[in-house]
Amino acid sequence: MRQTVLALALLVLLAAVAVGSEPRTDQRTRVYNEISNDPGLDRAARSLYGGKYQVIDIKAGAAFSPARVKGHHWVHQDPRPMREVGTRAKAVLFYIVTPEGTVTDLRIGTSTDERVSKYLLKLIGSKRFFPARFNGASVFSIGSETAEFEASTPEENRLFKDGQGIQGARDR
Repeated sequence: MRQTVLALALLVLLAAVAVGSEPRTDQRTRVYNEISNDPGLDRAARSLYGGKYQVIDIKAGAAFSPARVKGHHWVHQDPRPMREVGTRAKAVLFYIVTPEGTVTDLRIGTSTDERVSKYLLKLIGSKRFFPARFNGASVFSIGSETAEFEASTPEENRLFKDGQGIQGARDR
């Protein structure tokens, strides 16, 4: 009799758990995308990662905090030689930050110069992040970085004023 009651209680408990839990129909990894001020960036992130991941757009708030880079934020240095800074260069890189804070699945969104793209891939690929959090738990998130270098002429460049080099003295 006791075993029958325990078996019946176990069946009722299992039925309640089965009814209460909804099965996930989408088995892709959930990735949270913080909605930015630029809708073009959000569309590009969704188109780049929408097939592989389940992208969830969300605003930063009490329940969600975006991923942040560990340490100080980097300053972009133009990877092109000085003789080519007369043309404008821009690259947009997207990446996934894992719950462990590592960067994975780096993808170039747009780029006008391959050297700037390679520079961003190398720079971001080696960084560590504090992961994004949703309801206190670390989650996957999408990050983006834009490097934009305006066109300048040697006359506008402060480092080479009056034909002097970086040290402020004539090169020999």
